[in-house]
This record gives sequence, structure tokens and C-alpha cells, in this order.
Amino acid sequence: MINTNILFSKAANCYNRPRLNERFMIIGLVRVGDLLVLAASGLLTTKLRFAGLDKPWIISSALPFGLLVAANSFTLMKIYDLTQFTRLNHQIPRLVGGWVIAVGAVLIIFYGLKSGADLSRLWVGCWLAIGCSGLLLWRVLVKCGIRNAQARGRLRQKVILAGLEDCTFDYLAKLGSSFREMEVVAIFIADSDHKKLPTCYRRIYTPSDIEGIVSQIKIDHVILTFPFNKMDQIWSIFQRLKHLPAEIDLCPGNVDTTLPISGLACINGISHIQLTRRPLDGWSHVLKNLEDFTLALFFFLFLTPLLCLITITIKLSSPGPIFYRQPRYGFNRNIVNVIKFRTMHVASCDPPDAVEIRQATRDDPRVTRVGRLLRATSLDELPQLINVLCGEMSIVGPRPHAVVHDQQYGAIIDDYLSRHRVKPGITGWAQVNGCRGETKDVNEMRRRIKLDLYYIENWSLGFDLRIMLRTIMFGLINTNP
Repeated sequence: MINTNILFSKAANCYNRPRLNERFMIIGLVRVGDLLVLAASGLLTTKLRFAGLDKPWIISSALPFGLLVAANSFTLMKIYDLTQFTRLNHQIPRLVGGWVIAVGAVLIIFYGLKSGADLSRLWVGCWLAIGCSGLLLWRVLVKCGIRNAQARGRLRQKVILAGLEDCTFDYLAKLGSSFREMEVVAIFIADSDHKKLPTCYRRIYTPSDIEGIVSQIKIDHVILTFPFNKMDQIWSIFQRLKHLPAEIDLCPGNVDTTLPISGLACINGISHIQLTRRPLDGWSHVLKNLEDFTLALFFFLFLTPLLCLITITIKLSSPGPIFYRQPRYGFNRNIVNVIKFRTMHVASCDPPDAVEIRQATRDDPRVTRVGRLLRATSLDELPQLINVLCGEMSIVGPRPHAVVHDQQYGAIIDDYLSRHRVKPGITGWAQVNGCRGETKDVNEMRRRIKLDLYYIENWSLGFDLRIMLRTIMFGLINTNP
């Protein structure tokens, strides 16, 4: 049986930050590769045969327009599916068809604009032929690369099955013998003693063990294999797992309207109903990480003189260390040692591992004079830029709470744990809306959680910039302790 006691221990923090979705990135790279091949084909055609054209502007106009139409026609042909990249008999006809449509659209548009006479039909024909050859060669290379990655155990979606015995075995039968696209990591069967489960599968004995596995390794999907008339069991497991950084799907059949439906998905040819989706996945993940690293590095270098001045002031004002490190739950409820400037007297500080952490109050005697100024201006949070550079935090995200507060409110506030589906932030949507400092009652915390979840569900670069601007303009002055 899996030892769930290590769930929140530091030793179990194998999966403590969001990982790049390799499958999504492969699709993006293939998209870019298709367009680069076609662009190179057009330039090669021009270089070899048509470098001396009297009107080169025609080709320089036709080339980008053809690429634009090709990008859209390929999407309409539905050729960007990782499970199909290794099936050339499915890909090639659609790929060639989309390219022919794009070239035909170029001819139609230019003739419609009465510029067709200036466009060399021979150039168009050569571009069409060389482009087809380049695409075929490129897709053969893509197939070989994916096959090689799959042979080494990469690019497969890691899945946990949880459901009733008959439905689970039916699902495994639908998968067949090919597991190139999917890896069943473990199985939880709710209505048997697992005696019939093949020994090749890792067995899960309780729903809490599912949480333990997801906290240790990256699981892409938790698939619930319950019949329609077991909605109580579906809802019970969903409520327990919805905060995890994995997509939760229901298979097979319809679902009660009380459950949230995020969309439909197809995994290994089997249709699923998505109950949750991973936030900040795909390109959003890339943009968010790029934003965090770039801005954290810029702010850290720009604010270095101020950081040095604060360091000297703290050292001269009171004995003790300059920084205060407090363990807090971060992404996937893994421990992050959040770094802050020390603002309290060492002798009266709560130790980081205290059973009860006392929130700072107005005129708190534990706070030093320098610390009071740092708290009022939020400058004590600046060392968390180091956490961001280490990949443990984001510039913008839900603020991490003390471990004891996290456990306390997680037990009484619905959806509280869902805030751990993304990395915590130095500032957040809740903070710029006045939810800062001491939390006096549960209703105040509920408002914070509601704002945090709104941010997670509606993330965009523009939203992050808006929060950062509001933090700089209005959020540095903290009226709470």
C-alpha cells in the first residue's frame, strides 16, 4: 500500500512545480515547422529560377499570403493531432490537400485583384511541388522523432483510472494492446478487493492514495470509470480530487448537471467528458514562465541598491538574521520556503515549524521599527524574487499562506485547495482588491479564495500586467499590519 504519510513531506516533493506539456509543445513545433518548410520552399524556388524577375514584389506578396492561408487550411484539415503524426496514410492526403487549397487561394485572390498576369504560373507550380516534397520529408522526420521518443517512454499521457471493476476492465479492453499514447500508472477499483486486477498495474486502495501519487509524479488525467447511476460516488471522488494539478475526465457516458463540464476530450480514441482542466497549460505555461523569469531578473537587478540598503538597515537595527524563511504550501501543496526580510524581533518570532502561527496585528509588539516600515510598504516581500528565479513562485499568483492556516481553512472552505493548482505569487488579484494582512474571520478568507480562483480561471498576460500596475500604483501601501 502507498504510504500517504509522505504526502506533504519535503522528501516527497518530486512534482513541486508545473511542468511543460510536451505533447502540446510538439504540436506547436510541427505547426511552425510546416510554415518554415513552405517559406523555405518559396525562397528556394525564387533563388534557383526566378531571381531576375522584373516584378519581385509579386512573389514577396504571394509568399506570406500563401503561408497565412496554409496555416488556416491545415487547421481546418485537422492534421495537428499528436496521435496522428505517426500515421502518414492519414496525414499526407490532408497535408497535400491543405497545401493545394492554399496555393489555389493565392491564384484566385491575385487574379481577382487583376495581378494574376504579373504572377509567374511556373513559380507557383514549382512552389507547389517543392513545398509538397518538403512537407513529406518533414513529416517523415516528425514520425521518426515521435516513434523514438515513445520508445523511450516519452510523450505518453500518464493516467490513473478510478471506478467500478466492470467499467474499468471495459475501459482497459478499449485501449487494446497499444499503449504508445497512454500509460496507465495506477488503478483504484471501488467495488472489489483487486484480486482480478492484473499484476502489471499499480494498485490504489483508497482515494487519498490518488492524491499521494499525483503529488509525487506528473499525472495528466484521472479518469473516472463509473456508470451513470453512481453519481454519489463520482461526486465524492471529484470533490476530493478537483484541487489536483491533473485533468479529471469521466468515461463513459453522460454526466449529471450538478458536475461542472469543461469540455470533451479524446484519449487514445476513447471519448471523455472533462470535469476539470489544468490551468496555464500549453503556450500559457511557456508565456507565464518567461514572464516570471524575465521580470524577476529585471526587478532583482534594478532593485539591488535598495535590497542592499534594507539589508544593512535590518542588520544595524536589531540582532538576528536578515531573512526569514517560512515553509508554505506552493504548487501541488508542496513545501516552498518563502523568503522575506525579517520584520520581527527574533526572540518573539514564532518558529517556522510552530503548531500555531500568530498573524501580525496592528501595533504588534513583535514587529521592529524597521519592520513596521517594511510591512507598511510591502518591501519585506522583495526577497521572494529569489523564489521566482528558482521556479518556486510567480510574480503574480495566489499568495501562499502559512501551513497551519492552509490546513485550517482547507478543511472548512470549499475549493480552498484549488488555489494550489498554480504556483503562488508575490502579489495577486486578491491583494490588489484589498485582501491583505490579517484575516479576521472565515468570510474574509472566503473572499480571498474567490478572487484567487477567478485569477486562475481567467489568466492572461494582460491580466498579470494589470495586477502588477495596480500593485505598483496602489498596492505597496499596506493599511493592514
